[in-house]
Amino acid sequence: MWIYRAAITFAAPFILLHAILKMGGLTARLGFVRPARRGAHIWVHAASNGEITSAKATLEALLRRDPSRKILVTTNQITARDMIRGWGNDRIEAHLAPIDLRWVTKMILRNWSISAHIIVENEIWPNRLTVLSYAQVPVVIIGARLSARSAARWQKLPNSLRNIYRTLSLVSPQDRDSGARFKALGAPNISAPNNLKEHYQRPVPHKDFAEFAQLYQAPFTVLGASTHAGEEKLILDAFDILHAADPRWHLILAPRHPKRRDEVLSLIGQRFSVAQYSDRTRRTNTTQITLADTMGDMALWYDIADICVVAGSFQPVGGHTPFEPLSHDCGVFHGPHVSNFTESYGALNAVDGAKMVRSAEDLAHAILTCRPDVMCGAAVPVLGRAQDQEPFYTELEAHLKRAPKPAS
Repeated sequence: MWIYRAAITFAAPFILLHAILKMGGLTARLGFVRPARRGAHIWVHAASNGEITSAKATLEALLRRDPSRKILVTTNQITARDMIRGWGNDRIEAHLAPIDLRWVTKMILRNWSISAHIIVENEIWPNRLTVLSYAQVPVVIIGARLSARSAARWQKLPNSLRNIYRTLSLVSPQDRDSGARFKALGAPNISAPNNLKEHYQRPVPHKDFAEFAQLYQAPFTVLGASTHAGEEKLILDAFDILHAADPRWHLILAPRHPKRRDEVLSLIGQRFSVAQYSDRTRRTNTTQITLADTMGDMALWYDIADICVVAGSFQPVGGHTPFEPLSHDCGVFHGPHVSNFTESYGALNAVDGAKMVRSAEDLAHAILTCRPDVMCGAAVPVLGRAQDQEPFYTELEAHLKRAPKPAS
């Protein structure tokens, strides 16, 4: 543990410099922010937009169950912070995540009167969890995800680091395999699997959606959602076939990381006409592709698209959620790498609610011969299998009040 503490202490000045130059979040990074409303707060940490979106229903349930409850949400991304603030709930405050130094965590505990800590998916910060355990603050992980590779890395670390898993009050895994891996690392309480992303709530369309749709919707629209390096070429090759079959096809390409926009723009520009959304370039009748290179707007693109190619599945990334595009009535296609959602994609493919493809030719053929409305209809039983969440909320609340075992 001392090696980790030394490393994070050494890295702290560089992290803070990054915060100043890139994110403007120095005050939050050092834990100096104070709540607008006094009283105890539950501290929720989610890495980015996807995680916090999946946890939104849980946060709303916690507030509904206790009208006096207040929540602090920290996140690693400015867009996620701003998205939370856009919810307009004065019982939820959002800030950039603090650096993992003990004195910073202690300051947050003191300033915000932290009564419990909820981690969404897999953000494990050793110093933070150690301080929380000594302060007898319950820590719960919801939608917990742990890959075999990450679990193997943790197993190689000293006991002093691995022991933080023993301090967790509850782990609610998103699948059975993740639950087994958390248990092997020493987590004492593992609940039944509960994939938060199965409970995605389609947001109310943006007030300017009609105007937005008029600019970017086409008779046939396919969305390449959250693409990673190496995936754009396959989708562009498939789109070439689609466009040759019918020039009315329009592709929206949304890279997972917008900072790759120049790389992706170059790939598109070699072959197609393109409108770049971050520049608010307006699509015309001759625009073949829209580059969706901003964060926090995916729901808009889902609403416009007829078909969604879920990326992260054509490279060994593990795939992204099928539940968001399905909830927006998009037919879903994906590649073979879906280890993050193995059970979900298996269930969807079994009822023809989604389709796996391996090549650009297969993808184009599958899109040209599909009926998105039929696919979405077939997916309804899988979407509807999401169990009543009230028992989960009850279990969560019970563990949020249970003091953890101190870290050794």
